[in-house]
Amino acid sequence: MGTRMDAGAMPAGTSGACLHQLISDRAATVPGLPAVVKGDEIVTHGQLEARSNQLAHHLLALGVGPERLVGVSMERTPDMVVALLAILKTGGAYLPLDPTYPEARVRHMLDDAAVELVVTDSDAAPAAAAARHAVHAGGRRDEMAAGPDTPPASAVRPENLCYLIYTSGSTGVPKGSMNVHRGVAGVLTRLNDLLELGPGDRVLQVSSLNFDMSVYELFGTLMAGACVVLPDPRGAQDPTHLLDVLERRDVTVWSSAPPLCKAVVDLAGSLDRPLPAALRAVILAGDRFPPALAAGLIARAPGARAFNLAGMTEASIYSTAYEVRAGDEMRTSIPWGTALPDQRAHLLDGDLCPAPAGHVGELYVAGPAVGRGYWRRPALTAERFVPDPFAAEPGARMYRTGDSVRSLDGEVVEFLGRLDLQVKVRGFRIELGEVETVLGAHPRVRDVVAIARRDRPDDATLVVYVTSADGGPIEPVELRTYVADRLPAFMIPSAVVNLARLPLLPSGKIDRGALPAPDPATPARETARVAPRSPLEALVSDLWTAVMGGGPVSIEQNFLDVGGHSLLAIEIIVRFQEAFGVRLSLREFFENATIAGLARAIASRLPAGSGSAVGG
Repeated sequence: MGTRMDAGAMPAGTSGACLHQLISDRAATVPGLPAVVKGDEIVTHGQLEARSNQLAHHLLALGVGPERLVGVSMERTPDMVVALLAILKTGGAYLPLDPTYPEARVRHMLDDAAVELVVTDSDAAPAAAAARHAVHAGGRRDEMAAGPDTPPASAVRPENLCYLIYTSGSTGVPKGSMNVHRGVAGVLTRLNDLLELGPGDRVLQVSSLNFDMSVYELFGTLMAGACVVLPDPRGAQDPTHLLDVLERRDVTVWSSAPPLCKAVVDLAGSLDRPLPAALRAVILAGDRFPPALAAGLIARAPGARAFNLAGMTEASIYSTAYEVRAGDEMRTSIPWGTALPDQRAHLLDGDLCPAPAGHVGELYVAGPAVGRGYWRRPALTAERFVPDPFAAEPGARMYRTGDSVRSLDGEVVEFLGRLDLQVKVRGFRIELGEVETVLGAHPRVRDVVAIARRDRPDDATLVVYVTSADGGPIEPVELRTYVADRLPAFMIPSAVVNLARLPLLPSGKIDRGALPAPDPATPARETARVAPRSPLEALVSDLWTAVMGGGPVSIEQNFLDVGGHSLLAIEIIVRFQEAFGVRLSLREFFENATIAGLARAIASRLPAGSGSAVGG
């Protein structure tokens, strides 16, 4: 590679088509095959076409059309897929509004995007309450079924907007990334070619609509005439439920962030069983792909191909791909790979000159997949979407990713880290500046700095360091509650560290390298440590410590106050199952999130009289 990675031109028939047109064309060839499956509900490609056409006619009557944004706030159900397709068929673009997001964040996105119409499945959703007009898609199914089910007339073109997704913003305000049909359709077509996806495949859909991995899981699957498999909305991050869905639905392709994939692979390992034989491809994206996970996939799914995909919301999801091979588990990192066809990856120095092979540079991506820019943020758009000096076509732009990379062998890109304060925590993209801005507005906070720590291998955690305005320590629960009202759950810090002052460099800037690791042995609350009082509590404490690291904690110490998060909770749950034969749900875990509480929950499942004797 040396300077860049190129690939061929897009196949004829895709560059001039919109997403929904490609899906409709494929549906016409496989109308009776399943398109969406959730539980006992099966919607065929023909039924999906009819239902989305009916809703599209209804939305057209409400004034939806090209470049018109429509909010979508729905649980992961077939109705959600119908709504997305219907919006695209009107020519409109969808704005995902996760029902679990705080109301303040939902209102900001609606106001910033000037969205008046929201399609929802619950009148109680924050988006439904905030929007000027809400369409309850599922509740009006019978009414809309009386309308035409033929494709609506639309003036939409490949250059039109198809979705607007908000990502974390470094200034404290989320920013909306605009993507058009032409770029997205090209990427999905190329990925389908890479995976050889077609009718008969079943793709597990786990990503929230607010993350662009969902775009391929949904639209790429439907474009191929394959079937979208929806897990239970409350089980999309639960490895036990996902392993069950993978097996029961004979899933053939699975797209996941690495931490969630690792949790499922580890669960399969603890149960000493392989991943389902039907699984033939695993896509990992959104975070670092740890080499140890490559070894786990090879061991648990020897017949499946594994791909490491990298990309940006600003450039239509994915830009590079690498197929993992035997022996890659011995690498220090899994490469990002080479540019997808019809895309270009430039490795440039600070003067926008090509970095020599093997040297470090910043990654810029170019080609038709590059998005339109940031919604109503012209200055930021100009800063990150810059003229492409290597393109033959006039006016072409490339996206400045902020990723530090190098080429390994002239063709393969290796990711080294970020050049700014954007981080990935368990697959979620977070601008640390946004976390700091929100916490800095807390009346008791004087100074705040947020970082992503990797004190555990292959596991980043969000940690904030604060100094108080009144000199007294600030309780972590107080700050978490404050953040939870303003930011999504994945941006709630796993640990809060009170400091007398922040460490500074001679320049006066914060010395992030001098920030101490959170001490899990030190309770967040200044209370004496309560030691285990029974053999059961002692064993629970040992299992807890084996996962969390550090020294013993008080049996009354809350899991979240010592840096816990959902994936660590799942690891502890697996160890409980191995030790006691008792399987707690995530809800039960967090309802009893102390050693004492978990011991009581386990004891209630054990035969009478056996709890006190455990470990004796």
